[in-house]
Amino acid sequence: MHGPCGHLDPECPCMKHKEIRGRCKYGYPKQHCDETRNSSDGYPLYRRRDTGENVTKAIMDNKWVIPYNPYLSSYFDCHLNVEVCSTIEAVKYLYKYVYKGHDKISFSVVQSTDVMPVQDEIHQYQSGRWVSPCKAAWRLFGFDLYEMHPPVLPLPVHLPNSQIIQLRPHERLTSVVSNDKCSRTCLTEFFRMNCALPSGTGWLYTEFSEHYRWDASNKHWYERRNKKIFIGRLAFVGPSEGERY
Repeated sequence: MHGPCGHLDPECPCMKHKEIRGRCKYGYPKQHCDETRNSSDGYPLYRRRDTGENVTKAIMDNKWVIPYNPYLSSYFDCHLNVEVCSTIEAVKYLYKYVYKGHDKISFSVVQSTDVMPVQDEIHQYQSGRWVSPCKAAWRLFGFDLYEMHPPVLPLPVHLPNSQIIQLRPHERLTSVVSNDKCSRTCLTEFFRMNCALPSGTGWLYTEFSEHYRWDASNKHWYERRNKKIFIGRLAFVGPSEGERY
C-alpha cells in the first residue's frame, strides 16, 4: 500500500516534489477502474474495483494499492513493483533505466594514523576502476568503442597570432615561432585561400569542410573529390568569457 499521502499526510516525501506541489508525484490515490486500459500518456490504468474493503492503517482501499505480482512476490520472497509497457510512450521509462549504467561507489581502506594520507587520484582511479563483463568482452574482441557518422571536424577560432602552437621538448621556441607551417590552422588557411581568389571561394567557414578537406600533416585545405558527408563544428566563443587561454 502506498502512503497515506495527500490530505491524509501532507508531509509525506512524495508530496514534496519540486515540480508537482500539493499532490502525490506517483499519482496516488488512483481512480477506481473496472478493467485495465491504457491512459492518454501511454501508461496503463490497472483494474481497481470498488469493493468497499479498506485497511486500518488509514482509510485506504484499492486506490492505494501499488501494482504487484503475487507469484513473483512469493517466489522471490520480496516485494516487486510491476509495470506493463504496452505503448511507445512508456518505452522511455525502460530506456532510461537500461542505459543509465551500473551503480558504483569509490572507497579506499587505509591505516588509521594521525597524519592524513596524500590523495593520489590517478592511483585511486586505476585501482578502483570496475569493468563490467560486457565491456570486457567488447574490448577483448577488439570491437569499436565508438563511432561518429558523419565525421565532424572541430574548427578552431582565435585572434590573429593567438593560435595554439605545439612545442616538443627537443625543439627551440624561436625556431617553432618562426616556422610558418607550425602557425597554420584551419582558420588561417581558410582566409589565405579566400584571399588567393579574386572573388573568394564562396563558402563560409562552417561550410568549408563540406567542400574542402583539411590535411593535418601539410596544414593545408584541399578540394574534396568524393561525395562523403563531412561536418565542420565551430568552436563556441562567448563575449563574456574573456580571454580563452
